[in-house]
Amino acid sequence: MASPSFQSILVSAAIKVLGWLVGGLFHLTRWLPERLTAAISAPMGKAVRRKSKRRILDQVEQALGPFAGPDAEDRFWDLYCSHFGRCLFESFHLTWMKDTEVIDRVELVGEEHLTQALAGGRGAVLLLNHLGCTGALVAAFGMRGYPTAYSGNRIEVGTAGRMWCLDGIEALVQRMYRRVRVERVLLGEDLPKRMTAILKQNGLFGLFMDHPVVWKSLQPIPFERCNLTLNLGPAILALRHRVPVLAVTALRTGLNHHRVTIKPLEVPTGARGTDAAAGLIEAAISQMLTQLRDHPDQWWPWEHAPLTPFASADA
Repeated sequence: MASPSFQSILVSAAIKVLGWLVGGLFHLTRWLPERLTAAISAPMGKAVRRKSKRRILDQVEQALGPFAGPDAEDRFWDLYCSHFGRCLFESFHLTWMKDTEVIDRVELVGEEHLTQALAGGRGAVLLLNHLGCTGALVAAFGMRGYPTAYSGNRIEVGTAGRMWCLDGIEALVQRMYRRVRVERVLLGEDLPKRMTAILKQNGLFGLFMDHPVVWKSLQPIPFERCNLTLNLGPAILALRHRVPVLAVTALRTGLNHHRVTIKPLEVPTGARGTDAAAGLIEAAISQMLTQLRDHPDQWWPWEHAPLTPFASADA
């Protein structure tokens, strides 16, 4: 068996140090004022996103149209970087709060749609997106007593020619999920079986659908002025279980205050198979777009969004 290379040893050590640093920041945040962490979020976000600035700005303009001017572009960038940084701190703060305070900080709008969906006793699927603070999105349901599980990718990083598991950070994320009474189900770890079990408990199973997690079952979905290529897997799973499907979107409304909105989704009449799945994803994206237009800075996937122009009518 070949001994590990010096480069691999360095990467492994760096990953461990990163895990310690993030864990230390998590514990430190318990004692830091929220106004302080909000203030340092923008410079932190700019440092992390600095090399991606031009691509992100180009992606926004491709989807939503040109900025009104340099001032509008600068304002978007400031808000986007602040949002990127604040999501980390806000999730940490929410983890340390009392139950009643978390519920007060994360408003739930449209809960009547959830009640109606669960009245049938078969559970419901939530189509989630990355608008707003993901921590608030995770906390919205489990803290209110709904049996809830969310799917997710194991936290990894690509470097030195391979993918490395960030085990320390993954363990921290798992801890944060447990705190708000949500199960984190990793892709590839019996996800369909766990999904079936949660739905049989008349619970909620959340699937993120606004960026591809695997490069298969992809389809371009209308996204304002272009297409956003997405994985149909979440919609296929939802349709396979024949349960109500709801679109769920979060927005920040103040200093670590959030609004999570629920909207019911209907499968397009007469659609079957991948057409039905694509129609469901398109409906969920349309719901997200109603809020994204006013808050483009609160959608973090801009850097990675696989955007393409609409197909030409002459093609």
